[in-house]
Amino acid sequence: MICVPLNIKDCNKLISSIVESQVHADIVEVYFDSIENLSDENLKKIFEIKKKSFLYKSVSDYEQIEKVLKHRVEFIDLDLKSTAPSIISKIKSNFPNTKIIISHHDFEKTPSNNQLKELSQEMLEKGAELIK
Repeated sequence: MICVPLNIKDCNKLISSIVESQVHADIVEVYFDSIENLSDENLKKIFEIKKKSFLYKSVSDYEQIEKVLKHRVEFIDLDLKSTAPSIISKIKSNFPNTKIIISHHDFEKTPSNNQLKELSQEMLEKGAELIK
């Protein structure tokens, strides 16, 4: 499976990148929280051109999450350390068809196998359907 991440601030540039990415990708990961002026009109434009599954990379602002997920986003990627359990519960209750990915990022080192097992367990306990 090929996932193309798009962290683009300008909505028009993002839309053209989504169109191009959908030719090659199975999933398009969109950093909706990074888009400048993410209005309902811009969201409508983005979802009108959607042909593949979207993965929403989130920074855990529930109002923003809700605004995007109401467009039936298939996946949301939440950070293990910065996402409150209440946010995950609200997503599960209000958007049961959106799969929750919980991810961990360490840009300094790769965790040991034991640490990876512990992180995986923590992610599953927090409500992940997929871990990253």
